[in-house]
Amino acid sequence: MAARLRLENKVCIITGAGSLVLSSSRISPCTAPSRQPFALPLPSPLLTRLSRCALPPPSLVISSPPPRPALDPSTPPHLRANTPNSGIGFESAAQFASEGARLVISDINLQAVQAVADKINNKFPGAKAVAVKCDVSKEEDVKAMVDKAVEVFGRLDVIFNNAGIMHPQDDNALNTEEKIWDLTHNINVKGVWYGCKYAITAMRNNKAEPEKGLGVGGSIINVASFVAKLGAATPQIAYTASKGAVLAMTRELAMVHAREGIRINSLCPGPIRTPLLMDFLNTPEKLNRRMIHNPMGRFGEAVEQAKAVVFLASDDSSYINGTDFLVDGGLHACYVTPEGEQQAPAPAGLASTL
Repeated sequence: MAARLRLENKVCIITGAGSLVLSSSRISPCTAPSRQPFALPLPSPLLTRLSRCALPPPSLVISSPPPRPALDPSTPPHLRANTPNSGIGFESAAQFASEGARLVISDINLQAVQAVADKINNKFPGAKAVAVKCDVSKEEDVKAMVDKAVEVFGRLDVIFNNAGIMHPQDDNALNTEEKIWDLTHNINVKGVWYGCKYAITAMRNNKAEPEKGLGVGGSIINVASFVAKLGAATPQIAYTASKGAVLAMTRELAMVHAREGIRINSLCPGPIRTPLLMDFLNTPEKLNRRMIHNPMGRFGEAVEQAKAVVFLASDDSSYINGTDFLVDGGLHACYVTPEGEQQAPAPAGLASTL
């Protein structure tokens, strides 16, 4: 008898699975971020330490940003961030599908998330991915998304509350405008709250189906960030505060619902080579200040986060609850970064094959 896939028959929702660039529609009415290429003159000490820390080829981007000029050939490969890897939501959708999940994937951009669903359904004949438009800052949208999963598949086992923004005008307490703060918290905090609220309501109705490997309750994974665990003199106060709120909310909800068979954990990604971060690191200073503190000498890849999400979603993590699950390449534990070459290349993402 073949081994059961880790998410086989499980009904899973992933938010933010389609927007691979931080589009102006997502951050309206505020100014859209600059999309200048990162062909950067770097300080010689940084070049000496990191010049051979190469990144892998970028994964497929479904919704590409506008074309950019060719990079300066002298720019080190690990800093060629003008074509970021696919987003965590997209990569997670591909990983979930490969593990047998039945998927509802959502985004504010329906066209983009429908393209992801189509690619998943074509790549994995046994999979079923349903695309839904959802603005997670609107409670009625989130409720409709969860209702859709239950309507189509009869239950909800997993939700990955992944949708979020990091606004380029997010700065320190003196310079960040209230509209930036409110927009960030409406998406990053309210969106997670709404996702948890309606997922828990649905998961309470789950019945055990042992023959399908399904139990009661479910698993909720909320995206926080390593920045909520550390202090930084490169401020993004609205984003950092929003992710701290996610950590606190996750811990409390995990305790409240633990005896219902509902596990709730936070994923704390480190700096990941995604469109979201690359849009934020839009100056040489921002990019260089982060890379010099990275012990592994490279940004993480979305697939490395997606594999952690699969673990937290599956029964492999059945005794993990209320945790701040850090996937940051050791950055949170680092005082002085090592010298020498990067030895381990980053993995290629499954989404790149879609």
